[in-house]
Amino acid sequence: MKTPTGVSRAVAEKLTRAYKVGHDVGLKGWAPSVEAEQFKTKLEQRYFWLGVCDAQVEKNHGEDEE
Repeated sequence: MKTPTGVSRAVAEKLTRAYKVGHDVGLKGWAPSVEAEQFKTKLEQRYFWLGVCDAQVEKNHGEDEE
């Protein structure tokens, strides 16, 4: 996942973590709204939900191939 240009390393790491957590939640089918509460900034939440959406796309794509 590419982070926006011009952000600090610390912010980039937070965004990457949010995306990865979201991706894991999406793949495992956990309740995303509960997990999303741990991210306080709108940008972190946005990356979390991007991860959830990407995981769902991957999951659906895998089901289509079967």
